[in-house]
Amino acid sequence: QKAKYEERGSGNNDTNPLPSFINTKTPENPGLPINKILLFRNRLVYLAAENAVCSQAGTLGGQDAKINFFSDSVLVLSPSDPIDVAASSRRPATLYDGIEINNGIVLFGATQQYLLSSEDSNVGFAPDTAKMSSIAEYSYTPNLPPLSLGTTVAFTNTGGASFRFYQLAEIEFTGEPNATELSKVVQFRLPDTLNSIADSREGNLVLFSNKDTGRQNEVWGYRYYDVNNERKQSAWFR
Repeated sequence: QKAKYEERGSGNNDTNPLPSFINTKTPENPGLPINKILLFRNRLVYLAAENAVCSQAGTLGGQDAKINFFSDSVLVLSPSDPIDVAASSRRPATLYDGIEINNGIVLFGATQQYLLSSEDSNVGFAPDTAKMSSIAEYSYTPNLPPLSLGTTVAFTNTGGASFRFYQLAEIEFTGEPNATELSKVVQFRLPDTLNSIADSREGNLVLFSNKDTGRQNEVWGYRYYDVNNERKQSAWFR
């Protein structure tokens, strides 16, 4: 079913601007490509270039619901109004994917990771409290989605001579998260041609497939076992 969008009901491009993925100079022409659509805190989140554009909260339910990227009023700021924030970095900051955690949503660029959340947890995620901050600087492969491993977030990097599988834990606005390269023990055995990923939260299992000619039937796996947020045991297998 084709999505329905709410039209702007008040203001103009200055007081109630178009979402940043639209070409504001000539809206009829193509704007920024949308790399990913996510759902976070009852909002749709469009990742386009370095921008995370969040729709109005509470407009997604019902068969006739319309996605709204405009404020209802230009005079009063509402906590449910759309949110449009951009990543800031010394490097190209194009956002490709994201995954929700307890205190926000972790967004992934090609060379950097960000946390989009509220500066004030008592107020919630709103236009005047939303903030995107850089939390880590690791290379990320956009064609393999990040995964949740319970209380941690995992992602891949296929650049260079080997395949790498990282984990981020204790993710907060202030300070860097605890980063671990889970594939370190098999870094010289993992092929750099792994091109697909699947996971089972119930089975504590992550699987990777191989695109290399003659090795298409080869699958690599990572199994882990956590107790009280602590990794008690983990193993790689083929």
